[in-house]
Amino acid sequence: MFVGRSHVHLDDVDSTNSELQRRLKTDALPEGFLITTSYQSSGRGYAGNRWEAERGVNVLMSLLLKPTFLPVRKQFYLNQVLSLAVHDAFANDLKKTRFKIKWPNDLVYEGKKICGMLIETQVSGDVIQNAVCGVGFNLDQNLFSPDVKATSLCLETGKTHDVSKAVARLCESIEVRYLQLLKGKVEQLQVDYMQRLYRLETFEDYKIFGKKMQGKIVGLNPEGKLVLDSEDGFRVCGFKEIEFL
Repeated sequence: MFVGRSHVHLDDVDSTNSELQRRLKTDALPEGFLITTSYQSSGRGYAGNRWEAERGVNVLMSLLLKPTFLPVRKQFYLNQVLSLAVHDAFANDLKKTRFKIKWPNDLVYEGKKICGMLIETQVSGDVIQNAVCGVGFNLDQNLFSPDVKATSLCLETGKTHDVSKAVARLCESIEVRYLQLLKGKVEQLQVDYMQRLYRLETFEDYKIFGKKMQGKIVGLNPEGKLVLDSEDGFRVCGFKEIEFL
């Protein structure tokens, strides 16, 4: 197993992604290098959002992958690998029909956020050289800000968990899914991802290109953009072009 074989744990850090980016500038790090922390003072989420978590009770980690086999235009496959790995690692603890992947970078349980991801890539030409893959999973946190619609594994199961064991379980799942991608088993990844996709084939409210409307998620295009059947016809939406309401 190479994911997590080289592992550094920090009691405190601003952001595990930021720390891994800094180390990449000075150190020759192996693929699978892992940083975990008990607490992030400036945890970063997708699109510049902050990721807040209590000390010592959640999975807070960043992993280095080197998918030099993957063209830039297909980098959404990394999102799928990471999303599926998180789902694989924790689905047996939850009711699977309520545990879903929310495009593009979250997982939710009954619509409440339980995991966020942030993948940052370094590109050379048309090839991804490095991918810093951050995961924040709400393991045993019991309190969340009132303006945040979130939950944790503990709140949903009534059980407490060992963070280090949860990290190990997740690393195993990431390696399995990443090796699927490496071996070209893209069709299986796509099928598994769509089966777990939040709001698939149901009409829901969205804000699409600034306009509120109903739409139904019907799939993804080759670049990983969301395809919706809306009242304005079929729409293809990138990360900043749609808001879930």
